Amino acid sequence: MVWAKDIPPEWESFNDVDSDIIWLDELSKKDYRESIDFDGDGVTHDQIPCHYLSCHMDCRPPLRRDIDGDTEYLRHSYRPPEKPSHFRSGGHEFAFATVVVMAQLFTQINLGNTIVQSAAIARGLNIPEDERAGQEKWFVASYSITVGAFVLITGRLGDIYGVKNLFVSGWVWMCLFSLLSGLCGIDGSVLHSAVCFDVFRALLGIAPAMLMPNAAALLGTAFQPGTWKKNAAFAALGAVAAGGYVAGTLWAGICADALNDWRWTYWSMAIACVFMVGLAAWLVPSGLNVRRPGSVDWPGAFLGVVSLILIFFAFK
Repeated sequence: MVWAKDIPPEWESFNDVDSDIIWLDELSKKDYRESIDFDGDGVTHDQIPCHYLSCHMDCRPPLRRDIDGDTEYLRHSYRPPEKPSHFRSGGHEFAFATVVVMAQLFTQINLGNTIVQSAAIARGLNIPEDERAGQEKWFVASYSITVGAFVLITGRLGDIYGVKNLFVSGWVWMCLFSLLSGLCGIDGSVLHSAVCFDVFRALLGIAPAMLMPNAAALLGTAFQPGTWKKNAAFAALGAVAAGGYVAGTLWAGICADALNDWRWTYWSMAIACVFMVGLAAWLVPSGLNVRRPGSVDWPGAFLGVVSLILIFFAFK
């Protein structure tokens, strides 16, 4: 129990922090707006105790009084104001949540679409038979390592430069390096090598690192805390991960076997990302482009990324 200080004797009030309920017994008939110094600092507050305790102790339910065993609400009970909606309609809200959740889906698609066809990619890049086993691992690993290594940096950049800006930029980045990954399969081009493919796959991994933390920030800002909409949005963000991986493996199998051209796995991803860029720019409200003043610890970021990469190489 946390007791409010310096309340007159006729006021016996306490805030039950665990259940977020303020009980008020033997309430005097004085004016509810009487000035009271709650914390002993010499400053009086021209509000009822519920307003003070609600603001400073996170008490959400209204203050109650018990008169002859009947519970009534005080006429000046405090209720926190609701945040204004950023959406034009319920359809806009649903479309926004769908676009944001797609970040998780595409992240997992880009993982599954390479695992299932790594052998076809190795053949297409003319990798010698005795080197394929080692090279095929890097087709997947190069993507995964940059997703994890850059996620903190891109999240910080979203805080500084705007979460919507980084979210849209993530789709642009994914589009660009999906296209370049497919171009590595063209015979006779300067990009036709396993090294170029590994580098572009690693750079492609930065796109999910840009998308995922800022997608979570967009959902967290858009919906009221504790509402079913927010809970459903975050549940969907996590639930689509498995489906994205399965979709990536299925589509890669179609491109590698049915179309006999693994390059279209990445070119089709680039085409899909073009649409996602437009949808993200259109459906994500500008009011959610939250920015916070600050800076990036670039030396620390550099050391962190290099350390993670070296640890990965050591275990690899």
